[in-house]
Amino acid sequence: MQKQINLFSGISELRLMQLLSTGPLSAHQLEEAIQHAVRCTSCVSTESLYLALHQLQSRNWIEADWSSSSRMYSLSPIGLRHLKIESEDMDRYSRVLHCE
Repeated sequence: MQKQINLFSGISELRLMQLLSTGPLSAHQLEEAIQHAVRCTSCVSTESLYLALHQLQSRNWIEADWSSSSRMYSLSPIGLRHLKIESEDMDRYSRVLHCE
């Protein structure tokens, strides 16, 4: 049995925001994208995904709107700024680790 991934971590929240930076996605689409990325169809807990989405919404980093039949999540302007800052920090950190 494969262990489920807890999405309630900074890296995973950053990954969710990166996915949403490409455009609005439903929770199901996000779950599929994460499962594809980790090559595991049962590793992502739906509950932890919704908790992470709720957390990101409470920080105003993402927005949610109802589409025809599903809730679509998108990156807010505040979230886009935060993602840019975090991505730059991660790039700097990576360069330090690789002595670039």
